[in-house]
Amino acid sequence: MIAKDGIDEQEWEYEVKLQNMQYLEKEKQELYDEFHRMVYELHRKTGLRNLILEKKNETIVEANETKDA
Repeated sequence: MIAKDGIDEQEWEYEVKLQNMQYLEKEKQELYDEFHRMVYELHRKTGLRNLILEKKNETIVEANETKDA
């Protein structure tokens, strides 16, 4: 009986650790997905900001060309 109790306890500990590992893997994947979503959003905002700055720069250059002409 003592050997059986030891095996049951080990199986229970294994199950607890397995569930903990699965929980941590799920949490890791969620954090990874969130990280990539944030990086994508940052790239999108940066691209938009660059486009706005390019348009402003073009407007300034055109205004300077008009003044010089």
